[in-house]
Amino acid sequence: MRRLWMLTFLADLPATPPICIAQVSQAIEIPLRPSDADYYPWITQLSIGKVTWSGSSQDSVVGRRYRAAVLTSEIFSTLIIELVTVGTEGCCARVAWSMRVDMEAFRRRFGLGAELAGLVVGEWQSDRSFEFTIQRRQFLATISEGPRLTIQEL
Repeated sequence: MRRLWMLTFLADLPATPPICIAQVSQAIEIPLRPSDADYYPWITQLSIGKVTWSGSSQDSVVGRRYRAAVLTSEIFSTLIIELVTVGTEGCCARVAWSMRVDMEAFRRRFGLGAELAGLVVGEWQSDRSFEFTIQRRQFLATISEGPRLTIQEL
């Protein structure tokens, strides 16, 4: 995972020696909610992560991959995270679960404007993490068991 360092120099204060403050961007957990089954007509982007193959098959599942679906209703963006399971040689793909990111909580936690429009998913950094941009700001989303989602500004 990449870390960004922000440096602030406070050198213009009278009679105060220069001070350097370093801050690491923190990952914040954003709530997930079950998604409605009828969201597919609103998809404007579907990004698929790398498949992780297991050595043994349980119930014919031998691989897992995550997907990020961007929905656009009028101008507002919503993000759906899905886990897709696959069988031998990639057959029998099935959506194991689908969760909607609480965009209002995301907006509040990162101080974004009221209109969450123009969300674009970028590159997958691993089988569980991907970059995305919205309102000219770049973020890294990481999916963990539960399912849980943490988001960090880059």
